Amino acid sequence: MPTFLKHILAYTLIILGITLCTGLGFWQLDRMAIKQNIYTAFSQAESSQPALVRSLKSTAATDPFIPYQSIQIAGILAEKESIFINNQRMDGQIGYHVITPLYFASDEPPLLINRGFIAGKADTGPLNDQADLQDLSVSLAGFLIEPPPTGFLLGDNLTHLPGQFIYLQRLDIALLSQATGQTYQTHVLLLNKNSTHGFARNWQIIAMPPEKHLGYAVQWFALALTLAILSIIMYIRTHRNEQSTE
Repeated sequence: MPTFLKHILAYTLIILGITLCTGLGFWQLDRMAIKQNIYTAFSQAESSQPALVRSLKSTAATDPFIPYQSIQIAGILAEKESIFINNQRMDGQIGYHVITPLYFASDEPPLLINRGFIAGKADTGPLNDQADLQDLSVSLAGFLIEPPPTGFLLGDNLTHLPGQFIYLQRLDIALLSQATGQTYQTHVLLLNKNSTHGFARNWQIIAMPPEKHLGYAVQWFALALTLAILSIIMYIRTHRNEQSTE
């Protein structure tokens, strides 16, 4: 291959590398801004007085949906219909989240309430005996969220044996509706720390904080700068070699 073609190929690859690294750096900055907005919204929701609502038709029907709306709503908590989300972690312990539907006096579908974390196995926990559970008339406060995507799962997401609770690896409302024959609200209420009828709650809204995205962005920009410096050094050396051969 002629020398000038090698130079063109090398510069092309460097330019592509700089473009890629710069693009990834800005993408990480965008992710940081999104995560920061989520943190801000959740912090404001935690510190604000929950809005008393009688219906979710207006609260959860905003387009686009506004996450972490702080609300207080009354209904019937159907403990016998609780669902357990397995393989959850809190403070280094492994356990499960308890999801219980809240029914309303109107014809609205029930709202799934994430009541928090219980360490250990579900079959030995405080809700393991369905016969002792009752429907409870409650008023609950919390934050409305959209369920996270299920992502990649090993094995079946849902396990349900006759006469037992439903176990899920990840909350999938559509799959849950198929199993129970019950339509649910498309949003979930995270029970706040001060509400009764809950378990341990230390909601981790985001797995990766905004600061990590900033660190990754700095790394990508640094790599782009390194490639730019290498291209300048390569150009200077090539130019000198051409002059020395003339």
